[in-house]
Amino acid sequence: MRTTNSRRMLLLAVFLLALALRLAAGFAMGGMYGDGEANRYLAAARSGEWESCAAPFYPLFLRSVQRIFGDMDLRPVRIVQALLGSSVVAALYVTGSAVWSSRVGFVAAIGGAVYPGFVYACASVHPDALLATIVAAMMAVAVAVANPSRRALLHGMLLALGALMQSRAAFFAPGLLLVNRRRAILMVASCAIVIAPWAVRTALERRAPVSRRCVQEGLKNSTFAWYAAERSATRLADRMYVNALMLYSWQPEDAVVRVPGGRERINPAHYVRKYSYLAILLLGTFAAARGLRREHFRFAGPALGCAALLILTTVLNDGAYRVFMEPLLLLYVANVVGYARRRPVQVV
Repeated sequence: MRTTNSRRMLLLAVFLLALALRLAAGFAMGGMYGDGEANRYLAAARSGEWESCAAPFYPLFLRSVQRIFGDMDLRPVRIVQALLGSSVVAALYVTGSAVWSSRVGFVAAIGGAVYPGFVYACASVHPDALLATIVAAMMAVAVAVANPSRRALLHGMLLALGALMQSRAAFFAPGLLLVNRRRAILMVASCAIVIAPWAVRTALERRAPVSRRCVQEGLKNSTFAWYAAERSATRLADRMYVNALMLYSWQPEDAVVRVPGGRERINPAHYVRKYSYLAILLLGTFAAARGLRREHFRFAGPALGCAALLILTTVLNDGAYRVFMEPLLLLYVANVVGYARRRPVQVV
C-alpha cells in the first residue's frame, strides 16, 4: 500500500511539473494570436463555417472556451490546453509500466512532461496539444485494458476524437482494427456513434457527408497519383522517400525563434525533433532486440501503421504529423534509460 501511494504521489508530482511548464510557456506567449494557421482556427471557431472536409473538433473546442471566457485573450485557451495536455504523462506512465516496468513508466512520464514539442503545442493555438494526449491514450488502452469489449469501445471513441481533431488521424484505424480484430464491429460502432453528429450536420448542410472537392483534392495529392501521371515506379519511390524524409526533417530557420521585443532565442524543439523518427527506428530496434511480446504490437502497431499509410498515400508538405509518433519515441527512449545499468567499478 505504501509503495502504491508513493507511486501515485510521484506521478502527481510529474503531472504538476508538466502543468507548470505548459502554463509558464502559455503565459510567456501572453495573448498573442500566433501564425496564420492559428488565426485560421480562431476564425473558424468564431464563424462556425469551416470546410466540410476539415476536422471540426479543435475549432469547436476553441469556440467552447471562448464562449465562456471571451475571445479577446488566448490565455484561457492555453490554460485549458495545459490541463488536458499534461494528461499525456499519465498515459505514458501506464503504457511504459504495462509493457516494461514502473521505472520505465516514470521515465516516459517525465519525458512527456518536459518534452519541448508537447510544451510548445500547449502554448500554441494548434490541435497537437490534444492529439498527443489522444495518441498516448490509445497506447495506454491497448496494453492496460484487459477486457476486449471495453478496449474496443475506448479505441473506437479515441479514433473518432482523433479523426475529428485532425482528419489524418483516421490512419490509425487499420492498426487499431488489428488490435481489436475480435471486437472490430464493436470498435467501428463506437467510432461511428461519436462521428455521427458531425456527419449528419455536414450531410444536411452540404447534401453529402464529404464534399466532392475534398475527395478530388485528396486523390490529386495522393502518392500514387504521382505514379499515375507518369507511369514511373521511380517517381513513386522518390515520392515515398520524400514523405519519409519529411516525417523527421525540420526547416533550418526554425532553429531560432523570435520572442516579444524582437529578440531571437534558440528553439529547443528544433533540436529535439530534428531526427525524432530516425530515433524511433533505432530505439525500436533496440526494444525488439530485448525481446518482443504481444504488448509491443498492441501499443506500437497503430502508430507505426499510421506513419506507413501517411508515407504511402499522401503528400507530406510539412512536419505537422510528428505528434502521431512522438509518444512512441518517448516510450522507446524511456525503455533505453529505464533499463540502463551502471557497471560495477573494478578496483585494480
